[in-house]
Amino acid sequence: MPGGRETGAKSGDRFASSALTVAEAQARFGDARAFRVAVLADELANPPADGLHALPLLEANGWGTILLPADSYETELAETLLGHVVEHVQELVRNRCRVVLVGAPTRLVDLLAAAGVRDLPSIRPSSLAELKAFLVTVSPDQPIARG
Repeated sequence: MPGGRETGAKSGDRFASSALTVAEAQARFGDARAFRVAVLADELANPPADGLHALPLLEANGWGTILLPADSYETELAETLLGHVVEHVQELVRNRCRVVLVGAPTRLVDLLAAAGVRDLPSIRPSSLAELKAFLVTVSPDQPIARG
């Protein structure tokens, strides 16, 4: 769904209730970005001249990122990399980390569901303001300032 949140409030509530707070993550990992991770479409990290550049916003708001393979990757390589992303996301969720999908392709959502990871909060943002508002809804606690 272009420009809108792709999952219902139920999904975000489920993960928000079990996810670590920023203070817990800071104590456990030493860096809040280690527990709040956005799985990010390549075109939002390496946008064309007129595209949306989401990476600086994620970093400024205390989110770590997993970058998805570009659409230009050959199918076999892209599938291998997506498999690694699925394994990484499974581990993050298992460890109570907050994970969101930003611009993720349907293929990744299907692979995650097949691996038992369903209903992650998801967005295909049409603006940085929309992405920022989404991030607040899925992780309302503010990151701890880095020293």
